[in-house]
Amino acid sequence: KGMTIEQARELVKNPLYLGCLIIKSGDADGQLAGAQNTTGDVLRPALQIIKTAPGITCVSGAMLLLTHAPECGDNGVLMMGDVAVTPVPDANQLAQIAICTARTAKAVAGIEPRVAMLSFSSKGSAKHEDVDKVVEA
Repeated sequence: KGMTIEQARELVKNPLYLGCLIIKSGDADGQLAGAQNTTGDVLRPALQIIKTAPGITCVSGAMLLLTHAPECGDNGVLMMGDVAVTPVPDANQLAQIAICTARTAKAVAGIEPRVAMLSFSSKGSAKHEDVDKVVEA
């Protein structure tokens, strides 16, 4: 949309764009990317082609961590929300990131989500606007 057929042909030579088109068509559920590309290069085609889910205004990423400690997370599996996309989220964005990460954990890893928000302050040990954002979220 908004480009010539030649521009579109050139764009689909990029595997990140092609992957997003395949996802959008329903022939794939997702793609793995980022080892050889920047976060921006990975997100750009996803935002242009797939877009965000209805009601979601904050884009975020999630990282799946597999540990050898079954007492951590869900039998050693943890999902960490947005370690690379939103550098300084506000309280609303933090809440959306938590919700989206919980949904991703359930959909991708089959984890029954339990959300914990981390801060440099534990139980009010420090007064700071960043702590206030976490509490508000």
